[in-house]
Amino acid sequence: MTIPLEALNPGNPMAGLKRAKEISSPTSFFKIGTCLERTLLRVVNASTLPSTIKILEPNEQAIKKSKSSFRKLLPGGNDILRVFKEFPIPVEASSIHFLKTGLCVGCAEGFGMVNLETMDIMSLLNSTDALLDFVRKGPRDKTPPTAIYRIEDHFLLCYDGEICILCG
Repeated sequence: MTIPLEALNPGNPMAGLKRAKEISSPTSFFKIGTCLERTLLRVVNASTLPSTIKILEPNEQAIKKSKSSFRKLLPGGNDILRVFKEFPIPVEASSIHFLKTGLCVGCAEGFGMVNLETMDIMSLLNSTDALLDFVRKGPRDKTPPTAIYRIEDHFLLCYDGEICILCG
């Protein structure tokens, strides 16, 4: 939920709830980051397949203080966050990380990159590499991805069980 800071009143703790707005429900996890030179909030619902990724950005016009009461009559005129992109992915996302122009999605099948400009999806791992068989094991034996870090032109992919792969 979003609540404008000016709505938080220590003398009346319930005042902020009147101006609260639900962003997404249900939500598995969320994170703030920078992508495409914008500050973005990503909200992920991975409780159903496909997972739904909603990317929101601050609505600068709603954040600026305005005395205009006309703006309050417009639908969405007071929304602090607005939808930048929203899309399903055909896997259960366990982690998502912002990159310069897209997202890196971690799932049971490994890591994939989503370009937010073209919405193309590509795998970070070579599916024919025998050293990566632990990623392609049966559903019960999968090693879930936990994090990704960019190191210059490479990516450090981290899996549960202290397994890391440098690719790029």
